[in-house]
Amino acid sequence: MAYLAYRLVPLADPNNGDAIDSDLGERARRLRLLAASYGSQLAPADVLPVAVARLHDLAAFTEARADQGQETVRSHVELYRRDAAWITRHADELCQESG
Repeated sequence: MAYLAYRLVPLADPNNGDAIDSDLGERARRLRLLAASYGSQLAPADVLPVAVARLHDLAAFTEARADQGQETVRSHVELYRRDAAWITRHADELCQESG
């Protein structure tokens, strides 16, 4: 669910170049809709910390791959870290009920 939200809402830093630019209110609305549509008791506040943790895991995994010689993926390491930081900075707004 966390990765799905990361990609579909999206929960990405708009400054990352390929991220869809939408305001926080729209992203909060999309996140609430996704959580409600998923058919579980998950709320945005449940999803965001997992998304941040998974992005840090993905950054570490990608960095290890780059260190093993797959240099083409190195640029993704900082992208994942920036996205995790963006989610952390905007978590309160993303969890607001009124978006």
